[in-house]
Amino acid sequence: MGKGTGRAFQSVSPVVLEVQVSEQNGSFQEILRGLQSRRAAWAATPVPRRVALLRECLAQTRHVAEAWVRAACEARGLDPDGPMGGEEWLSGPYVLMRHLRLLAECGEGKDASIPARLLEGRTVAQVFPRTAMERFLWMGFRGEVVLAEGASARRGQAWHRIGGPGRLSLVLGAGNITSIAPCDALHMLFAENSVVLVKLNPLLDSLQPVMEQALAPLVREGFLAFCRGGAREGEGLALDPAVEAIHITGSQKTFQALVWGGDSPAGATPAPRLQVPVTAELGCVTPVLIVPGTWADADLAYQARHVASMIYHNAGFDCAAAQVLLTDRAWPQRAAFLNCLRRELSSLPPRPAWYPGAASRHAELAGHHAQAEFLGVPSERGVPWTLVPDIPLEEDQPALSQEAFCGLLFEAPLQAGGAMPFLDHAVALANEKIWGNLSCVLVVDPRTARQCARALESAIHRLEYGTVGVNAWAGVAFGLPELPWGAAPGNTLADPRSGLGFVHNVHGFENVQKGVLRGPFRTVHTPPWFARHRNLPALGRALCDLEAAPDWPTAFRVLAETLRGGLPPGVPGGR
Repeated sequence: MGKGTGRAFQSVSPVVLEVQVSEQNGSFQEILRGLQSRRAAWAATPVPRRVALLRECLAQTRHVAEAWVRAACEARGLDPDGPMGGEEWLSGPYVLMRHLRLLAECGEGKDASIPARLLEGRTVAQVFPRTAMERFLWMGFRGEVVLAEGASARRGQAWHRIGGPGRLSLVLGAGNITSIAPCDALHMLFAENSVVLVKLNPLLDSLQPVMEQALAPLVREGFLAFCRGGAREGEGLALDPAVEAIHITGSQKTFQALVWGGDSPAGATPAPRLQVPVTAELGCVTPVLIVPGTWADADLAYQARHVASMIYHNAGFDCAAAQVLLTDRAWPQRAAFLNCLRRELSSLPPRPAWYPGAASRHAELAGHHAQAEFLGVPSERGVPWTLVPDIPLEEDQPALSQEAFCGLLFEAPLQAGGAMPFLDHAVALANEKIWGNLSCVLVVDPRTARQCARALESAIHRLEYGTVGVNAWAGVAFGLPELPWGAAPGNTLADPRSGLGFVHNVHGFENVQKGVLRGPFRTVHTPPWFARHRNLPALGRALCDLEAAPDWPTAFRVLAETLRGGLPPGVPGGR
């Protein structure tokens, strides 16, 4: 792979490539046989051809992005031209397009030099932002890949190991975020050198045609296929002898049913039903650590909107949605912050509870607490935004052990008495008492961060999560495929917690420990992941255009659409 290999493929003409979409594109066995026959061809496909396919897919995805968003909104009862439609632009085609572009640039050798440093014996590679344009648009943000202790910044992307017999992988897709399944497929194709069958979650069945059109070059070549079906079909595919590796995004219950035929075993471990490599992302009870400091009124308003947005996005149907706020009971501004959070949640419009089981999960978890506060406007189609303050940090506390996956937020105060004791205590609680190890968030003001710099870095180092956001929602890290996405290392088939392995990680770092996304304590504009952004659909289109053809005029258009989103909360004229 030479640095100049991609130039001939830099400007792929956006020709509309059509693939024939039948009701099921043949039986599952026919699809598997077709993919099997293309394993060796994919494994032998040279870098320039892979780059060309990625560039064609990038143009295709932009071509079908509008249809993608409308199909997703129709499936969920949302207005595609409203703010919720804007969310679909950002979490759907935009994420896939960024993934495609970055993979292509890796194949073109544009990632040859990535700065790295040593921190407490670990190599930390700064992967974001990488260009002047990204630094301009993401001012104050920094994304890092933290490697295991003693590991070098070695990268093992499939670009460097083309050849061999190849293999066939099955991706069992998620039903909540529309970009998850196609991005997981790209990971299996390019990082694992596999041909891929994606079985979509039934909630996204209607998006199969648009996903096939978005990735038509790979579908056309027989390297990728999509199919539909429920739990029975997923189980049948997972047990099919043609399948040589599996990636699952879903619940721990689904994982246990597939791997063990029921609950994971206790005591002596029998052989799992699946005798192939299995990776998975299985959700989390996501903690948000509110580090005590001295905040201005504008800080309180901004961070209240920030936290509220972590459950408002996608109606709370996110594996990175905030669920447990860890606060310091002795923080003088704790009551003021919770009051700001109440006002924010009360101001949010209701959203359709379209994901199955939301109402029953909400009722079960909120029903344990007489102090639950149901906020906002009631809606027959949704569950109320709910704050449950002052829950005890007890071992048998359901709020700490069961993923809510709806608009439900618990506050758990601990006795700390200052930033440094809080960091020490809260990290231990997050690691030991809260279920899951996918992602978490630290919120800390600049003055406190300077005063407690070593304790803060130690806390980031000690948090046993696959993604740590510092003044940045972890869901944003999911949308940056430069960063790894997955549970912290160390989980097992018998005890998978939030899952096994990482996806994304487009630069191909090996021995990954976690990803860290750092952001400013406050921004000068309303971030696109904040609730009540005024211009989200237009911003989503502009960001997709930027991924399709990065240039400065489009970057300035992105900035203009961002600023039209409104001033952030806490600023005069903001809302």
